[in-house]
Formats: sequence, C-alpha cells, structure tokens
Amino acid sequence: MGGDKPLGLAIGGLVSVAFALLPALAVAVFYLVANVSALIIGTDFDSDPNEPAVLLIGLLGTVTFLVLAIAGSVALIGRRLSLKNRDD
Repeated sequence: MGGDKPLGLAIGGLVSVAFALLPALAVAVFYLVANVSALIIGTDFDSDPNEPAVLLIGLLGTVTFLVLAIAGSVALIGRRLSLKNRDD
C-alpha cells in the first residue's frame, strides 16, 4: 500500500511515546536507585544526607540507561520489521 511509510510512522510513534514517558520512567527508576544507595550506605544517625555525587551519578546513569534502552529497542524493532534490508 504505502511501502515503508506505515512502518516509519509506527516506529516514529513508538519513539514519541517512549520519549514522552521518559520523565515518568526516570523518576521511578531513580527512586529505586536512591533507595538502594541509601540501603548500601546505611544510616549512622547523623544529619548529613547521602553523598550528592552518588545521587547525581545515579541520576545520570538512570537517564542514560533509559535513552539507550529506547534507542536499542527501536533499532531491534526496525531491524525485525524491515526484512528486505537484512543481509541474513
């Protein structure tokens, strides 16, 4: 019917939805990272919070992981759906 146009629109829609959900996913995953960090560091009943560098690296790692996961899933979906461009 339209060649690769519906496939491109579907993948574009998937990417748009994934990036729209990125802030919500980042908050949920970062909450998990912060809690695991707090469990590992533990508490010694002082007023100092966790190291800010640890939390910033956790946030950076969370966002990087989610963006790479989106890119990887789109690449795999595109490779799977476009059979004529494969060398296999």
